[in-house]
Amino acid sequence: MSPCATWHDNATTFVNKTILQTEAHGFFIDHVDTLYFAQRSKNQLLIWTNNSVNPIVKSNHNYSKYTTLFVSVDGSIYFNVDITGVIYKTYSYKNTTDFVIQFEDNCYGLFVDINNVLYCSMTNKHRVDSKSLDNNSSAVKIVAGTGTNGFASNQLHLPWGIFVNTNLELYIADANNHRIQLFKPNQLNGTTVAGNKTPNGLTLKFPTDVILDADGHLFIADNQHFRIIRANLHDYYCVAGCSNGPGSAAHQLNVTYSLRFDSQGNIYVADEWNKRIQKFVLATNTCSKFISNFYA
Repeated sequence: MSPCATWHDNATTFVNKTILQTEAHGFFIDHVDTLYFAQRSKNQLLIWTNNSVNPIVKSNHNYSKYTTLFVSVDGSIYFNVDITGVIYKTYSYKNTTDFVIQFEDNCYGLFVDINNVLYCSMTNKHRVDSKSLDNNSSAVKIVAGTGTNGFASNQLHLPWGIFVNTNLELYIADANNHRIQLFKPNQLNGTTVAGNKTPNGLTLKFPTDVILDADGHLFIADNQHFRIIRANLHDYYCVAGCSNGPGSAAHQLNVTYSLRFDSQGNIYVADEWNKRIQKFVLATNTCSKFISNFYA
């Protein structure tokens, strides 16, 4: 993604409240642009392939309220059921559900890294744990947070969405500290990379998700500012929902819960209280145009 990429202000609604019926929470887009959504009200997994209008429906999954989804390249779909900390996996290509692990509390964020290690963001325990999926005898490991909420570099306060890059660096949406924390491998002290005036005066309000592009730019669901922010080491700008308030128009969002990219660089946003998933189409991917929506 170019550092000067921009997206159209007006989104199209990929899935609306008629289908979702509940607040838009856990969804995922895999490497072939298949979109997955956990429809908790009906205990269903909805799967859209190739931008299809009607989803494939898989039933009998009792999702937790804030379940997230993670789909690995082999087609395994990881999710949190409505039992404390229990993670299962299912598959888009067969009707099988397998128990994976039970963490100490529910996972509001899930991620599987390139070494096949599963990460669980336990929001109410104020920490992130991990477990190898290749070694059944390996212990659960605390990778961030102390279990007590706080603002210190080794603490978290309601950690939410997580992302692990190919260098095994862990990024955490530290929601109630209004910041994004970076934890290097095997380091329990984090660094603030977005929020609390970093970078260039950026303030966040209860961020609930963070993802990175291939060049390390952060894309943040700035939950209670109702917008998506992109940040790098030196600056930031608003990508979507930049009207400085909630709403249901095409250019607005109402509580930005999570976000994902497709292979074309388009951004999909779980617009929580509008009960929809919005698609913001990539407008430019070049630095030849001046970007006008930087924040001071």
